[in-house]
Amino acid sequence: MAFLWFEAPSLGGWAVARLALGSYVITPGSQPLVRRARAGTHASFQARLVGSRTPTGAERWALCSPPHGIRVNGDPVCLGLRVLEDHDEIQAGPGERLFFSAERLAEIVAFPGGPRPVHCPRCHQLIEPGHLAVQCPGCQTWHHQSDQLPCWSYDARCALCPQPTALDAGLSWTPEQAHA
Repeated sequence: MAFLWFEAPSLGGWAVARLALGSYVITPGSQPLVRRARAGTHASFQARLVGSRTPTGAERWALCSPPHGIRVNGDPVCLGLRVLEDHDEIQAGPGERLFFSAERLAEIVAFPGGPRPVHCPRCHQLIEPGHLAVQCPGCQTWHHQSDQLPCWSYDARCALCPQPTALDAGLSWTPEQAHA
């Protein structure tokens, strides 16, 4: 899961949108500045954010931009393609700034399983595929999270790293921190 922060003067600061995998069009000088691309549309010379999964399941996002269009962290998008990193600043036009965030939120999901057995670091029991669990956004370690085994929320921090375990904690980074 990724997020895109954008300036929202009507809200007196910044707003954030969750990005689902797929394609988004960035149109400087328009409202909304970023919108989900419709299937089958191929607008030439429009910048796009494109998100997909790698073979290992990791989420990656790229910015495709025409020459001399959009800048990332003050630099032009060389050869029209830039893989985005956490906290990249995207300048879409005069006074139009966006921030990309690769931060993940903790969420309870059915454990997908993997090539090897996975043991919960809190209770040390096996996490079975399909059981409710949380993957720590910080260290990527899986923990049980059910009524019977509330391992993720058992303590204020992950069993292996300082990641807070509150499921309603929200995002920890904001664009104000970019220039702090």
